[in-house]
Amino acid sequence: MKIAYGSDIHLEFGWYEINNNTNSDLLVLAGDIGIISQGHNKEKLIDFLEICGKLYKDTIYILGNHE
Repeated sequence: MKIAYGSDIHLEFGWYEINNNTNSDLLVLAGDIGIISQGHNKEKLIDFLEICGKLYKDTIYILGNHE
C-alpha cells in the first residue's frame, strides 16, 4: 500500500492542484486544509475533497487548528 500525505494547504488563500503522480492508494490530509465555515471556502473544500475521492481509493481527513 502506498500512502500520500498533505497538510497546511489552506484553500482559503487559493486553490491547490492535487494529483496522484505516485499512484498511491491512501491520501492522508493532516490538518489545515480549508475552513468549512466560511461561505465560498466551504464550496472550495468540498470540491477539493471530491477530487481527492476520485484520485485516491481512500482519504483520511484530520482537522487542524484552522478548521
